[in-house]
Amino acid sequence: DINAIGGSSATICPSILPPELVAKIDFSTDGFKFDQFRSYWKHVSDDADGIRLLTPHERQLISKIIASHKKGENKKGENSMKQSWRGDISSSLETIEFRDLPQVLSSCGSVHRFSLIWERMCANNRLWDIVRPRVDMTNRCAYMLKTFEDRDDNHMHDISKLPYKLINPSEKVDVWVFGIFIYQLCSGGNPFHTGYQGDLRGVDAYSRLHHWNKVEADKSIREHIQDPLAQDLLRRILLPASERLPNMTAVLRHPFFSPTSTEAERYLEKHEEMQLLRENTVVVSKVTGVTSRMLEDSMEKYSRIAFSTDRIAFPTCFV
Repeated sequence: DINAIGGSSATICPSILPPELVAKIDFSTDGFKFDQFRSYWKHVSDDADGIRLLTPHERQLISKIIASHKKGENKKGENSMKQSWRGDISSSLETIEFRDLPQVLSSCGSVHRFSLIWERMCANNRLWDIVRPRVDMTNRCAYMLKTFEDRDDNHMHDISKLPYKLINPSEKVDVWVFGIFIYQLCSGGNPFHTGYQGDLRGVDAYSRLHHWNKVEADKSIREHIQDPLAQDLLRRILLPASERLPNMTAVLRHPFFSPTSTEAERYLEKHEEMQLLRENTVVVSKVTGVTSRMLEDSMEKYSRIAFSTDRIAFPTCFV
């Protein structure tokens, strides 16, 4: 058995995976690795290509016809039944004919055999939609999840042929996934562009996850999370593996989980002070002579008030 995350036998939800599970291939220097990846997953991509010859409506009809025949709803004799399933599937096709189906399907001699192949191809189509590389032609690179084949009904493929190192299970992966759940709970969304079924949408989402860093995390958390304790917790969780809290024990020690504790109260007081400081801070992008004099006058004014004197005998920049 392979002790790694990303096996095809498990349900893979890209939107909750950490950055270390996304690989990047640069075409200008490592184009051969892209070919390695396609070769490893060829048995899956070929089935996906065959399924995508059909429209979604055609796929739905074929699945219904197969289910109907498998349940024996057609009570005719064996010979007529043999002809019936082919005829029913042919009638369901809108864009191609039965003989134009992938050869593994069109050559089937029974509905049982057709059903087995069809189910395998549909499963591989769903899998390929997850594991397929996301190509960025502008930057001449591709991103993909660090996945591998481990299903019982597929022969084991040599993982040494994969263009990336697999990721072992670790508590840091669990910490990231937990962080995504907390983020979703507090914001109602995901830090990455995702679809309805938890898939990452577009190459930009994969690129952002791969290049995720402390700056990106702080920006996303500040913009979408209002709870100050949740902000602080997520700034320690949603980070690259080397900077992330090591385990759930460390996570659960955070004052987010004991908001009435002394530690939580101290943090909230500090947060309020920093918030007040930010609200009363003005950023001057360009200091002119006039601006500089205004700042000096302002500091002198507050120094006179603070020390109850009109005579300033020290640089006000020290105040």
